[in-house]
Amino acid sequence: MILKKKDSISARRLELNLLLDKFDLPDSKRWRVDRELKNLGKGERGEKDAAYHIGFYGADSNNHFLIHDLRLEYGDFTAQIDHLLINRFLELFVLESKSYGDTLEITKDGAFIAHYGDKSYAIASPIEQNDRHIHLLRKAINAADIVPRRLGVAIPIKYHNVVLIDPATKIDRPPQSDFDTSNVLHADRWVKEYSKSDNVSLAEVATSLAKVVASETCEKFGRQLVGMHKPGSFNYKEQLGITDEDLAPKGSRPQIAEPEKAYKASRTGNRTGNYCAACKADIHPTVANYCFNNKHRFNGRAYCRNCQGQFA
Repeated sequence: MILKKKDSISARRLELNLLLDKFDLPDSKRWRVDRELKNLGKGERGEKDAAYHIGFYGADSNNHFLIHDLRLEYGDFTAQIDHLLINRFLELFVLESKSYGDTLEITKDGAFIAHYGDKSYAIASPIEQNDRHIHLLRKAINAADIVPRRLGVAIPIKYHNVVLIDPATKIDRPPQSDFDTSNVLHADRWVKEYSKSDNVSLAEVATSLAKVVASETCEKFGRQLVGMHKPGSFNYKEQLGITDEDLAPKGSRPQIAEPEKAYKASRTGNRTGNYCAACKADIHPTVANYCFNNKHRFNGRAYCRNCQGQFA
């Protein structure tokens, strides 16, 4: 059963399109807006595809419950969970959906590299990202005291970290003995595997009643989680560093030929290349690109790998 669908992004898309259509932004800022708009559409397509596969086998089932696009706040931190599946064994599958172009390479050291044609980009580990989501989810659930109880005792919850990859993306992974990537799967394959295990588990309900909660209990728990959802607020002017001076009337500003180059120049002042906004050390372009592609986390600035640790 689906308890929550993905929040609409129409307002966010409208704001970005207005910035592009109504104002003659400097090329460096226009490039940021255009890239954000493309990333927004790409992310939405990836999440919709994953949601389709997840919901295909059990959207109407009372044995597991689906929550899409759950945003939780705890203290100064937030977790944006793409999909959350809850079954009657109180197993919570935290599903992070990703789309990485042609090939996703995972090295034996646990590094993730996305290949787009002849270009490659180092990316943050989605496994570690999802671990942070689970850590905050656990804290938020415990703080809200909504864990179902039996005879006054809280029933243990088991959390699963699952990364769902677009089925069109090839996964190049190391041997499991070097680095375990068994929880990184194509979305369609994982759903089929889960469907098989779920059917077997439910067939054994008679022999494991102590582990199973009623559908009504599971649904109530899921709806309490939905009630904790905090929709995100977006101020793209602030997020993308657009000032009132940048909002010149359409056609009033001469455009330059290389917006991406100008954008990078605007980030580094008189220095060439990319450098950390915190410690000022030079950083590799792929590290800078990762930060720029995750501006919601790094506030539109680039940080070295060490300094990235200060952000949740």
